[in-house]
Amino acid sequence: MMRVVEKWGPHLEQSGWIAILGDAAARHLFGGSSWRIQGGAESPPAPCLLLSLDLKALPELYLGGVSQLPLVLYLNCDLGEQTQEYQFDVRTRRVNWMAGDCSSGHPFVPENWLPEPLPERCVSLRPMQPEELPGDEERYWSACDSFLGGAGFLRVLGAPVWLAEPLDAVCVCGQHMRYVASLGYEVSGEPSVFLEGEQVLFVGEMAFYFFLCADCCRVRVLSQPSS
Repeated sequence: MMRVVEKWGPHLEQSGWIAILGDAAARHLFGGSSWRIQGGAESPPAPCLLLSLDLKALPELYLGGVSQLPLVLYLNCDLGEQTQEYQFDVRTRRVNWMAGDCSSGHPFVPENWLPEPLPERCVSLRPMQPEELPGDEERYWSACDSFLGGAGFLRVLGAPVWLAEPLDAVCVCGQHMRYVASLGYEVSGEPSVFLEGEQVLFVGEMAFYFFLCADCCRVRVLSQPSS
């Protein structure tokens, strides 16, 4: 029997959003220090805020009563296959780091580190284009080109671009966690969407997938290598 391909197909036609620079009226933020991260490393490399989504500005993104969603991960350390996980409190804007430790990973060369924290930028979300949805094999590879080294490297909801077998996550409470976002990477030599100078948003040849349990306000970050 022919094996069913799960990385593309009609079940992955759901459109989501791509994070881009926004104006001052935008309700979402890239980088910054608007959430206090506790429980991870005290000094760099440490978990950093990648994106803060104001879900009240997007009713269709209002996930189980969660009004704001911080996306946090290690930017300057290769954690290998480690799971990164945290819980967040919208009222206090605190992130409690729970899993993923750079002491058992490999810090990147300091001169190549991304800033900690990342520079804060206003963010808008644009709808994904048809070629960014992996609805068939041709569009899957087109979506990969956008996700890994292209303009669509920061995806919010919609269909994930899996680099290997589709991932799944189950919260400690027993509920399935919902895929909410993913991070690919930019490539050197091209202007960065969010960073200045010659730096680009590159956390290794990896993709990172964020899963949310809305009841527990808990996020799990899983990764897949690009080759």
